[in-house]
Amino acid sequence: MRHRYFFIYIFDEAIRYIDNNIILLYSVYMLKILEELEEYRLEERLSQRKIAEKLGVAYNTVNRWFTGRYNPNKIQRYHIKKLINGLGREYFK
Repeated sequence: MRHRYFFIYIFDEAIRYIDNNIILLYSVYMLKILEELEEYRLEERLSQRKIAEKLGVAYNTVNRWFTGRYNPNKIQRYHIKKLINGLGREYFK
C-alpha cells in the first residue's frame, strides 16, 4: 500500500515538473516572437501604432504585448510571423 502512495507522489511531481517546463517554453517562445517583432519595428522605423494597423489590431493590444501585460493569440502570432518573415510584405502594406 505504501508503494502505491509513493508512486502517486512521484507521478504528481513529474506532472508538476512537466507543466512548469511547458509554461517556461511557452514564455520563451512568446519572448522570441515579440523580440523579433520589436526588431522588425525598429529596422523598418515603424511606430507601435503602425504595427497595429499592419496587423489589424488596436494600438493598445500591441502596446500590451511590448509591455508584457498580454501575449498574442494564435491568429495574431501567425500574422506576426508572416509580417516578420516578409511573406506578407505586399499584403501588409
